[in-house]
Amino acid sequence: MIPFENKSEGIFLSLSVEGYQFPECNDDWCNIKLHLNTPAGEFLKVDPALESEELQELLNWFDDLQFRRLPIFAHLCFTEPVISFEFLAVKADTVRVAIHLSHEFKPSFLAGSQIEPKDYLFDLSKENLIQITTNLRQAIENYPSRED
Repeated sequence: MIPFENKSEGIFLSLSVEGYQFPECNDDWCNIKLHLNTPAGEFLKVDPALESEELQELLNWFDDLQFRRLPIFAHLCFTEPVISFEFLAVKADTVRVAIHLSHEFKPSFLAGSQIEPKDYLFDLSKENLIQITTNLRQAIENYPSRED
């Protein structure tokens, strides 16, 4: 599980890789489980949101942030536009990122609302970043690219 928490806003978001979408073939789409808990509501969804190679891109992006290097892209998006990450700022002890959810990952408690979901903001400590990169490395080890 890859946790993100914004205590001041009461927002908890976690991501986990639940396996390949099609375990029996060489397709690299991974099922991603999203759990979002906010004062506005709770949302849980599993969707084939990332390919194995995109997990590596995500790891590289968070590695750069962990070591206080600017990532190649400030806004990291993927083939499926259900989730994206944006680097916003570095403070003394934290790195601020935004996570944007849309399409299948748009929280159901916003359904019917004219309001698009906002970016969920998180200030990540060095310990948070270590946990994120460790968990991403484990997910990549468990679900490596299977394409030739």
